[in-house]
Amino acid sequence: MRRTLLLVFTAISCVVCTCIGQQFGNAQRRDVRWLYEAIKNSDSVDILEGLPHKYWEADARTAEAAKPNIIKIGDELFYPKALDVPIETKNKLNEQFLKENLFTVPETEASPFTTQGCGGFHADYAVRWNRNGDMLASALICFGCEQVMLVNDKKTTMANFAPEGKTVFTANLKSLRQSRPSATNKIGSSLLPKPELFKPQLPSKSGS
Repeated sequence: MRRTLLLVFTAISCVVCTCIGQQFGNAQRRDVRWLYEAIKNSDSVDILEGLPHKYWEADARTAEAAKPNIIKIGDELFYPKALDVPIETKNKLNEQFLKENLFTVPETEASPFTTQGCGGFHADYAVRWNRNGDMLASALICFGCEQVMLVNDKKTTMANFAPEGKTVFTANLKSLRQSRPSATNKIGSSLLPKPELFKPQLPSKSGS
């Protein structure tokens, strides 16, 4: 009897330890303090412009992706020339990021929006922090999905715009478009709308 109770208690203890370990592991996986450490340790910050949207501007994206020196960060593509942004704007962005109120990180792993309404996550811009010429971390901004992809050399974490973040990103980034061509794909005789005009649409309860 005692042996049976000992086995039961041992099994319960293993389950409890496993659950705690999983929760701790998830907490580590969702922790983005590495981003703020990267910002503090960086010696430069630059802003890159994303290529045309992979869904709404597929033809233009293919043509632009064939150009030399295209940069890839977290499976997203960017023009190689950093945007000409005043140092004051870059410093302001750094300060805003360090306030930790630009985005929210879900408790569980979030996936990029892939609904037809927004066409899937697409990085319109990247804010990239560097040290000695090497990237420490980047924040990839998608205005269509209103999401941020946080990237370093080891991990990728999806986050959602906070109200303050939407205001800051719109004011400091949205008007910087320089290299990306205007949309040329057509449906009938109408140009496809720009991706930032789309809002994410939640799937219906029926799953249709």
